[in-house]
Amino acid sequence: MWIRTARPPQRLRLDAVRINRWLLGTTGHPQPVIAREERSLHIFNDEKRLAHLTGGALFAPGRLRLEHLACQPPAGNIGAARLGPHGAVLVVENKSTFDSAWRAQRAADQPTYAAIILGNGDAASTLVADLSQLEELLGVQATTVHYAGDVDIAGIEAAHAFTTAADAAGLEATAATPLWDAVARAEPTGDDLTGHTTSKDSAIDTAKRLKLPSSVISRLEQGVRVPQERVDRTALSRTECGDPRPSQPWFRDRRTSARFDGRSAAELHHLVDQANFACPAKQQPPRLGPASATTAPTRPLRAPRWATAAGRHLPSVAESCAGRMASVGRR
Repeated sequence: MWIRTARPPQRLRLDAVRINRWLLGTTGHPQPVIAREERSLHIFNDEKRLAHLTGGALFAPGRLRLEHLACQPPAGNIGAARLGPHGAVLVVENKSTFDSAWRAQRAADQPTYAAIILGNGDAASTLVADLSQLEELLGVQATTVHYAGDVDIAGIEAAHAFTTAADAAGLEATAATPLWDAVARAEPTGDDLTGHTTSKDSAIDTAKRLKLPSSVISRLEQGVRVPQERVDRTALSRTECGDPRPSQPWFRDRRTSARFDGRSAAELHHLVDQANFACPAKQQPPRLGPASATTAPTRPLRAPRWATAAGRHLPSVAESCAGRMASVGRR
């Protein structure tokens, strides 16, 4: 009601429309509580938009609250979470992924990491001195350090800076391959604007030297970015099946495809549930953690529109599945 009387800017009204679409699409389907930035991707396809809105008019007293959207602001100022006395340590680039990862690992019967560390993007390389003293600081004896970040030029550069600093300090540092692969196979948010176009080839070469999965290389070649928050708390909690798969399909909205007439991801997810539609992967995915040596591909509904014939690496489902999805969307 306040929108009618206050007449906020058009951008804010559009944000309210997208939130309403998500709320309507999830009515009758209680959503698990996840991190704010992860929910922001579901609603806006922008991991930072919801954080920007929470300090404004939409979230003023008596109006919208994060609880209504089944999310919460991430903890992360502490920088580290101890899960065990001995084992591998995971360093992640972003605060939301740090918050979700330690919660998911702590809830697991057998955590795959002894500690989760917040890298804070470009600042990750400055953590090496503290990681060298992790046993004194946290009581954790690190056997190896795994790093994971955003699938974009800046994320690759941060990973390279971290592993270079770790090697110089005598720490064994490698890529958290299953997590990198899961992020790369999720839906991109759009073109990669995190680095200059001339940095693209350098980022690809760096990713190959870091032995990142082929799915990451393909995303860099396509020139798109996938934020780490695509693999949200619900997906990270699935330690029994071991693969941080997306907790819901990320169907493209009107900005990336006209196929579904601009419906939000949550609305389409609701339609899929109504039709009892499912196209599960045939292979058992690997564990998320140091013990995983290979990764199993997930099966998205459709390859992104920007995938070229030469660069496409994500498998498409059968046309019968796509046809059934389209018929459900028209009802």
